[in-house]
Amino acid sequence: MSYLGNEYTLVEKPALDYLTGNLGYDYVEGEKLTPSFGERESLRDVILIKRF
Repeated sequence: MSYLGNEYTLVEKPALDYLTGNLGYDYVEGEKLTPSFGERESLRDVILIKRF
């Protein structure tokens, strides 16, 4: 069996490209959604109120 790629190139990257390019979503890396960046008070916060 030949190597087809990894999960990022086969699934994640195409999905992110579709969501940002076709549907108008914004992409923010997970490490920038931490309390140290001011996005939430705690990592237990599931809904990011500032992004609504």
